Amino acid sequence: MTSPQGELDEPPAIDPTDLLRHARAVAGSLPGRTEADYRRAVSAAYYALFHAVTLQAARVIAAPERPAHWDALTGRFTHRHARLVATWVAGGLPAERFASRVAGLEFDEQVQTIATAFQQLVREREEADYRHSSVFTQERAFEAIDIASEAVDVVLSLAPPRESWLAFLKLLADVEEAQRAGAGHTGD
Repeated sequence: MTSPQGELDEPPAIDPTDLLRHARAVAGSLPGRTEADYRRAVSAAYYALFHAVTLQAARVIAAPERPAHWDALTGRFTHRHARLVATWVAGGLPAERFASRVAGLEFDEQVQTIATAFQQLVREREEADYRHSSVFTQERAFEAIDIASEAVDVVLSLAPPRESWLAFLKLLADVEEAQRAGAGHTGD
């Protein structure tokens, strides 16, 4: 069900704020917490930001008045391409075909906050999920949760999207589309 403004009356099934709440609960100070709990909390923090960004991108692509299409669109975004776009925006070297579109985004503080947080959380999640020798503590988990919380707050504050955030979201969608269409190497 949607409001007259096209907003969902109910949160999406994968609600970024709910993922952050879950991460805090998993990393909480109840007796019996283990390193596995802290690793899962870091992963949930990453997914909170990933879903916040992809849900906003789906809203832009499908238009706010078409929430029925958001779910199908959010499922089309890959972690690899979201990471790639975040890397470009945070100062990496973009693929030539996207360079002009990345250029203006480097000066937007809010977009930079999101891109930088995404990069940090990708690294933390990969360590949490795949590096057995990495040590995860409650403090480390809450650092990742704080990074994700700040970035998710910025994402949510940018709705409706400003021009630069809109450009970021469209860039993400176009990188995904270029890859699906086989239109060549996206530069990753």
